[in-house]
Amino acid sequence: MSDEPRRERLATQITASTNQRIRAATVGMQRRVDPGYTLAQLVDEALRSYVTRLEKEHNDGQAWPQLERLRPGRRVSPRRASDGDRSSETG
Repeated sequence: MSDEPRRERLATQITASTNQRIRAATVGMQRRVDPGYTLAQLVDEALRSYVTRLEKEHNDGQAWPQLERLRPGRRVSPRRASDGDRSSETG
């Protein structure tokens, strides 16, 4: 049995240029650092890093409450988002 955390699928759309860059970066990492480096690893590491930055900058360094599901395409209005957003408390 593996100690690795369970992986989940994430479907989204990105620009063609970003897609090309991350694929090229994955191949670059495979050639220069680790032949086993994967696109999933690159995406996971990048998203973790960016979410950590967002938490530090906009939520007092705390993780936002986890959601069961984020509805596709739905935009959350600032008034309804205030439940999990602490950035309005600073100032």
